[in-house]
Amino acid sequence: MTILVSYLYPSCAQYVDDYITSLERQTYKNFQVVIFNDGVSNAYDLFEKSKLKFKLIDLSGSPLQIRYKSFSYLKSLDLSYIIFQDLDDLLTSNRISHALDLLEDFDLVCNDLSLMDESSRLFKENVWEARLGGFFEFDYPFIWNKNIVGLGNTAIRKSVLDSELAKDPIPIAADWFIFFQLLYKKNLKAVFTSGAQTLYRQHSNNLVGLSEVSSSRIKQALKVKINHFKALINSGIDAKKYYLEALSLQKAFEENTCSFTPRSDNFFWWEETTLINQ
Repeated sequence: MTILVSYLYPSCAQYVDDYITSLERQTYKNFQVVIFNDGVSNAYDLFEKSKLKFKLIDLSGSPLQIRYKSFSYLKSLDLSYIIFQDLDDLLTSNRISHALDLLEDFDLVCNDLSLMDESSRLFKENVWEARLGGFFEFDYPFIWNKNIVGLGNTAIRKSVLDSELAKDPIPIAADWFIFFQLLYKKNLKAVFTSGAQTLYRQHSNNLVGLSEVSSSRIKQALKVKINHFKALINSGIDAKKYYLEALSLQKAFEENTCSFTPRSDNFFWWEETTLINQ
C-alpha cells in the first residue's frame, strides 16, 4: 500500500481545494491520503467532497512535536511506501508514479522544486536541476550543511522508519533533523530527480522560501543550523565542527564584522550562509 502524507494547519486551509485537485490529477491512482490535522476545526468539511480516500488524524502540540508523533504513527502502519506533500503546495501529475518507480531501487527519493506565487502562478521551474542534473544519487554527507529533503518533496520506503528517531525539542527545521537521522543511522541510498516536481508556493508564511535572499533570511538560516547541529550532538551524532562554524558565523554577523554578497544561485535549503564574507 502507498499513502500520501500531509499536515493541515489553519494558515494553509485556504489551499485545500487546489491541493485536492492536484492529487486527483495524479496518473497513479492507487494511494490513500493521511492528513495530520493541527488545529483546523472544520477539517472534515474541507475534504468531504473529494473522491479520494482520506484519513484525518487530529494531533496536538508544537509543529515539531506533531511531526514526531506523526512519524511514530506512520511507523506502526502496514504499508510499503510513503509520499510526503505540503498541503499549501501542488505536485506535478507524475510525482507519485515517478517516486514509486525510483523507490524500487532507492530508500529515499526527493524531487525538484518549481516556484509559484500565492495565486499558483508558476514563475521558476526546476530550481535545482541546473546544479544537480536530472538524476543525482547521494547519502547523508551531502546534507550535512544544507538540505534538499523536505516534507513536501520526499518519498520513502516505509522500512526507512525502522530506525529509532531522537526527538530533541530544539530543531526548527523538523524535516532536516528527521531525514538526516534516517539517512545517517542506516547509511541509506537516496536520489534526487527532476523528473517530477513539487510546485513550491512562495508566501509570507513559508519559512524557507527560495525566491529572495536577505539579511534576515541569513540570520534565520544560522539559527536553524545552530539548533540543528546542537540537536544532532544531543542525539549522539558528531556535528561539533558544523555547530562551531555556525556559532562563529552568527557572532560575526551580529557584531557586523562580516558582510554578505546578495546573489541568486538556486540555493538549497539553509545554504544561504555561504554568502557570508568574513
